[in-house]
Amino acid sequence: MANVNSGMRPIWQLVLADMVAYSVRMGIYTDHLPAAVAEQLRAERAAKGITYDRLAQLTGMSKFTVMRYLKQERSIPLPEFAALSEALGLAPVEVMRRAMERIPQG
Repeated sequence: MANVNSGMRPIWQLVLADMVAYSVRMGIYTDHLPAAVAEQLRAERAAKGITYDRLAQLTGMSKFTVMRYLKQERSIPLPEFAALSEALGLAPVEVMRRAMERIPQG
């Protein structure tokens, strides 16, 4: 039997793409979203007591790369964002939702 989902993107990627598209339309992506995402990932890491070393192990990234992403010294590509979110025990969509709540409205 063929896999019905072969070639299809996971649902979280579709929802995440919609959330980013919405933020672009609202004019908040370029100004606030990358910082809010990095801030949310930092907050989740701290709240869970996960070290940068452990987060690097869980994601397969170097500690230096993880730190650069979370300190917003480098943009976080979607696959790395997903890996970081999941390593923190959260769906990427949930991290994005929480990050968007950090963005000042108006």
